[in-house]
Formats: sequence, C-alpha cells, structure tokens
Amino acid sequence: STGIGKLSVMKIRKGIYQPQYIINYAEDTMRNPEGIAIDKNENVHVVSCDNLYNQLPMGISNMYLSYLPNEWLTFGPRISVLTSDSLTHHIAYNYFTDFPQNACITNIINTNDGGFLMVGVCNQRSQLDYDSQNEILLIKTDANNKEQRRKIINTQYAAWGCDVKQSFDGGYLIGAFEKTLSGNYQMIVIKTDNLGNY
Repeated sequence: STGIGKLSVMKIRKGIYQPQYIINYAEDTMRNPEGIAIDKNENVHVVSCDNLYNQLPMGISNMYLSYLPNEWLTFGPRISVLTSDSLTHHIAYNYFTDFPQNACITNIINTNDGGFLMVGVCNQRSQLDYDSQNEILLIKTDANNKEQRRKIINTQYAAWGCDVKQSFDGGYLIGAFEKTLSGNYQMIVIKTDNLGNY
C-alpha cells in the first residue's frame, strides 16, 4: 500500500493465503513501492520512488506519473530501498539521488554475488513523455544496499527499463520499451556484461 502515512508489506503463508507477518514503514514522505526482493536471510528489501513533498512549498509535488503501456510509473528525485527482517524489525533505509532529472525503479533482483540490481528509468523531466528523453537506469548494490555502481543506457529513442535478469555468464538481460518519434512503442532486449556495458 502507499500514501501519506505508511508503506506496508505483507508476507503470505504458503498454501494458506493468510498473513504470516505485516511490515509497516513509518513515513517521512509519500512512497510508491515499485519492487521487492528477499535475500537468503529472509530480509525483505522494498524499493520505492519518493515524493519529497515535505521539502517543497505546500501543495507542490515533485512526483510525476508517466504512462507505459498497461502501467503508470511514478517518478521522483529520490529512490529508497527499505530493509526489514522477517520479525518486522527495520534494519536500514538506503537512499539514491543525483539522477538526471527524475527517476523510477521498476524492479529489483538478487544477484549472484549476494547483492542486488535495480532497473528503471531516469531523465523524466515531467509527466509529458514527449518532453523527456528517458534513459534506462541500472543501479548495482551490495548485500547491504550500498551502491557499487550505476549505469545509464541511452537508446535510439526514449526508453523505459522494465525488468532485468542475470544471465549464466554473470551479465544481465534487460527487457525494455522505447517510444519512437511517431509515438509507437516497441520492445527491446539488451544484453550487458556484469558492469552494465553492451
């Protein structure tokens, strides 16, 4: 769930469909959850886009909604990864900023080295797609969600990174959409090495 107040994560018991536990995060801002990963210790890592409305004049928002086929994406100036253990204890909040314009993370995955990789979009200037030359964003972190590196992939047209998988050679496969100058969407798949180069 999301909104002014709290972001919640619910763990469901296998085969029973009843809550095993619920994690509620105290909020200093409005967060829109975009992805979740669970590590080998069953710690829960939730990635969200943050609207820093409490740092702006009243009534002003710096969170944008951008339309991707079948989905609205939420963009903001800060990305958070919120980590809790299976006992619902909050372990850490990690923040990522300094993007070209606003950014959005669409997925987070576990990587072979025990860390995480986030995929998404940056360079969203407003909620008008044609006003932005969106670029695919990759952020690699360690097991504690400390940033190790980030990569911005500039394609021929404005593009949105949607999903990522690690390949057997240690690189990554990125699924994305790009929007042509005629307004048509087309799917693209990008294969990178372990550093995000292609």
